[in-house]
Amino acid sequence: MTPPQLVMRRELDIELVRVGKGQPRVIALPANRTLLIQFEAPADAKTEGHTYKATNFLVGPDEPMTVELKIPE
Repeated sequence: MTPPQLVMRRELDIELVRVGKGQPRVIALPANRTLLIQFEAPADAKTEGHTYKATNFLVGPDEPMTVELKIPE
């Protein structure tokens, strides 16, 4: 199976930190790039998705943006 692609179409770099168990713990998204990501997670996480917090992208005071990455089956 080919690793999922994550396309970043923004002018700034974003750092994602994993919420809960699994790998990768941190994903650095460089501006205007495409990344291939290999996920390692418990079996039930594949259908529920992978939750990350964007540590350098706030949506409110001290509130990082939440990102949910779902892998199609």
